[in-house]
Amino acid sequence: METILSIVTEGEIHDLAQVGILENPRSCILAGPVIMHFQDSSADLQALRGPITLSMSDLGKCVRIETPATRFCTIENPTTFHELSKPRSDTLFACSDGYAKPALRELIARLDAIIELYHFGDSDPAGFDILRHLRCETGRKIDSIHMTFRRSRTIEPLSPGDVVLAQRLLASSDLTAEEKSVIQKMLETDNKGDFEQERLGLPRFDQWPFY
Repeated sequence: METILSIVTEGEIHDLAQVGILENPRSCILAGPVIMHFQDSSADLQALRGPITLSMSDLGKCVRIETPATRFCTIENPTTFHELSKPRSDTLFACSDGYAKPALRELIARLDAIIELYHFGDSDPAGFDILRHLRCETGRKIDSIHMTFRRSRTIEPLSPGDVVLAQRLLASSDLTAEEKSVIQKMLETDNKGDFEQERLGLPRFDQWPFY
């Protein structure tokens, strides 16, 4: 697009920013105690109570992330993320809000290799595809939690796109046999079930995994 602009304006406009089209800042939302270590300094964020937004540029300069948390969990939906991150716990949370964005990948890459990684998302084909993408993009072992087939009083059939995606997921090597059985159940019943993570209700903050 910038090349076309440059040609049709004879070089007067050569950057999308010149016409007010700016790149969205890349970032991810994190909740929990962390210390970010840079080449010549560090930032202790443990005193902060609420979620923080880490920009891609800050994460790019970060050498290592230190945390007393025993596990790290990505949450698909912002509402569930904010609910789970209200109290202090021994879990570090990040909001994936869709597929593995560059900032989230940078964050995971800088976490200690021994910290346990989990993902909590909707249990429909799209939710499992987000899980697959996280594993594929980070190369880390990420366990799923609460992503099971839950029966619903109302049946929500799979769309043609859901069926194609579900079949592709069944052929993927990035999902476990147990996760594929959930997808197979949806295909057999033509029903997503009660798949939205918010439907699990209020979490119990006194014990992992909260529901």
